Amino acid sequence: MRTTGVLSWLGGALFTIAMASLHVIRRDLSPFERGMSRYAGGNTLGLATVGFLALVVSLLAARKCLEAAPRAAPRSLAAASAGLAVVVATPIGNPGTSSAVEAAHTLGGLVFYLGVTSAMFLAASRSVEHWIARAMSVALVLFLLGAVGTPGLQPIVGLLQRVVFGIVVAWIARSALRCRTATPPLKGL
Repeated sequence: MRTTGVLSWLGGALFTIAMASLHVIRRDLSPFERGMSRYAGGNTLGLATVGFLALVVSLLAARKCLEAAPRAAPRSLAAASAGLAVVVATPIGNPGTSSAVEAAHTLGGLVFYLGVTSAMFLAASRSVEHWIARAMSVALVLFLLGAVGTPGLQPIVGLLQRVVFGIVVAWIARSALRCRTATPPLKGL
């Protein structure tokens, strides 16, 4: 595995560890009802920020792992990374968050979700990858329906979001393991 594959994998792993830690630390938030962005408040803002930034790095590194895919796949991941960076820059975990910040956060999240989903489809070259992309689409649609208050889904919107992120991290790990990019090792490491 090349440097970009390692960075992609490590970023996804750090994101997973940070989010799992936040679930333990912030027992006041229901993982079924609340989105993960709600952890970006109070004394857990730093850990949530580190976790989401690790995922941004992971997505940017994964772009290099998709060089054999159509050009649009790495571009979709770049858009997803930018969207997630907006999410990080607009934390909504504190009470009294302005509607402009909430709107920017929501738009950034939507760009992230759509960008990573389209990259999955564009980069799919094997049957299992098509199934991962389809699973992502179904999970994303259910999550978005829950986010807009669809009865039956709204009470589990947090769980649906975690399924979406789980699929993203699994896809990143799979892509990182197959990374064939001939990038030189990082200097100083």
